[in-house]
Amino acid sequence: MKVHCPRCDRRIADLAKVEKVGVQMAVCRHCNIHAHATYEHKDGGDYWDVHFEHPRPRDSGAAGFFGCLILALIILAALFYFAQMAD
Repeated sequence: MKVHCPRCDRRIADLAKVEKVGVQMAVCRHCNIHAHATYEHKDGGDYWDVHFEHPRPRDSGAAGFFGCLILALIILAALFYFAQMAD
């Protein structure tokens, strides 16, 4: 079974093992789309199921860093304020 990428229309892989094993996965190297194919022979018929997924990129964590930095500055400002009030 030949699978083509739905985004760039390049051939992802020749999923030849899917008929023997039943499940196979391949990745498009150009646009990083994952193809997941399953095959089942049941009741005299062949059943193919192919799904395409595009994984989400990981967050860089910059938003979490800036949020913690702002929180630390607010706490520091509150400490200075209460130190001035105590004098």
